Amino acid sequence: MNDLNRVKRASAKRARLGQQAECANCGVSDIRGLQSATVVLCAECRLTLQGKRDTERHHPAGRHNDLAAFALPANDHACLTDAQYDWATETLRNPHQDPLRRIAAWLRFFEDVFRYLAEHVQGWAHLLEAASDRLTAVDGVSWFNEMGAK
Repeated sequence: MNDLNRVKRASAKRARLGQQAECANCGVSDIRGLQSATVVLCAECRLTLQGKRDTERHHPAGRHNDLAAFALPANDHACLTDAQYDWATETLRNPHQDPLRRIAAWLRFFEDVFRYLAEHVQGWAHLLEAASDRLTAVDGVSWFNEMGAK
């Protein structure tokens, strides 16, 4: 059910912003971080153009469960906040301050972080491999020794 809800939210946002929507400033295309007033921008570019920090405070367990919050890049914050919409309402809102719901909220946060990382790790690995190939082609197989890396 959560996957279906996630797809519905993304589809509705794509219907508003356009099927090929991306940030007009940096090209980010993750629909969860895109916003539009007159032009489509990602959350980070919008904040930067407003002269603000490109981070937002995230409440990992939801503010009803724990006041702990930390700064995250705004696009990452948008993605993790979107994931919270898939939590059971009783867990996210925790109206009775149930300690088991509070623990469940923290576990949901970790689940969301691992899912988010899984979405991006493969791309990061490909980038690192491509960078290694390029550096090896230019400076040889020991390119990293010149940089002091071990």
